[in-house]
Amino acid sequence: MARFSSKPQLQTLASSVIIPGTAPEGGAAVGGGTVSPGNDIRLTVGQLLATLGDAGASQATRVGSTAKWQAAKARGATNPARLAIVGDSNVAGQGSGTGADGLVGAATTSLARRFMVKKGVRTDSFFGEQNVTLANTGLASYDPRITLGTGWAPDSTVSQIFGGRHLKAAGGSTGKLRFTPAGAFSSFRVWYPTLSGLNTAVGIYVDGSLVDTVSQDAAASLVSKDYTVSAGTHYIEVGVGSGGDAFVCGIETFDGSASPVALVGGYCAAKSADLIVASQPWNHRPMLSALRPDFTVVICTINDTTAGTDPGMWYANLEAVVKAASATSDGCLCVGFVPNDGRALGGIYGYDAKAAALRNIAADYNWHFLDLRVALGRSWARQSDRGLVFDNVHPNSTGAEAIASALSDFLQL
Repeated sequence: MARFSSKPQLQTLASSVIIPGTAPEGGAAVGGGTVSPGNDIRLTVGQLLATLGDAGASQATRVGSTAKWQAAKARGATNPARLAIVGDSNVAGQGSGTGADGLVGAATTSLARRFMVKKGVRTDSFFGEQNVTLANTGLASYDPRITLGTGWAPDSTVSQIFGGRHLKAAGGSTGKLRFTPAGAFSSFRVWYPTLSGLNTAVGIYVDGSLVDTVSQDAAASLVSKDYTVSAGTHYIEVGVGSGGDAFVCGIETFDGSASPVALVGGYCAAKSADLIVASQPWNHRPMLSALRPDFTVVICTINDTTAGTDPGMWYANLEAVVKAASATSDGCLCVGFVPNDGRALGGIYGYDAKAAALRNIAADYNWHFLDLRVALGRSWARQSDRGLVFDNVHPNSTGAEAIASALSDFLQL
């Protein structure tokens, strides 16, 4: 049933909204004290929206359904709930780490990892390489849990899977792909494609011992296979026999508890069109469906803005992502970090227009919506004043923390 309120809408509020505990830069704070320049908002998103009331919340947020997520949590340890986050380099963590591109160690410092940890979600998994190698950052530098032995590398020809690119080895490669999650686990799942002509002897190893050999030489499909191990810490490896190429999409681990598990699908340079590629079973949209998330967060506003993507096309692409995910998932659409690009500030490419569009999609599918400018600022200059930027299109570590905190505060999962 629709709910109507006699409270005024945001448009009728005074143009200058004073929030208790804040003030213009360097001014006296309401209630006493001063506020240092660049730090005039210190409220959580929840506190801020509570202060603004229904009128402010109606513009910056929309609360959708969590029915699918709650049902997933009720499944318990036999099939833990699955929380996905999908998007561009901000999701992957570029800017939050160290090094010239802010990607060294960024798998840990990313907004995605921070958000998952805040929500109590297990993060001992990986998918693709988040397309970080596009920025000439080695995968092991980005995520030290993953090492690529001789012959293994990100696939340079296919980059539209959930998580960026496949990891690939030519037949007969002597090295192995190794994944060493930090947490203990008692079972794991390997995701890989099949296609005629691929390798027929792909070895799965635990702590150096062969536990299975699988063939990837079959009709085009996306496959997952589960394995049980003794509870504890282990490393998982994938090796390649002679013959065709072999590919790995990702590896998940499970600890036997009901703790939800993370599905992190960051993708450096992604635009909305990259999220809907579906020509093969392992491409981004069908792979997202195959992963069967129970709640999906989508942050994909920067690259379409800076590229000047047609707004109607961007809308259709994001709606297609939501429609596919909604088969199993509740979710949240977000307006993200504001780039240093005038197109973000107004007009058909602007973030105000994107916010309205995302809120409309969220309403149609009963998803949540969060305009993260509430936590960051409504322009790149404002974000910079607050010490949240790494470069023109990426938040730094402080910015990543602000986004993760805002998401965690808003989403009561």
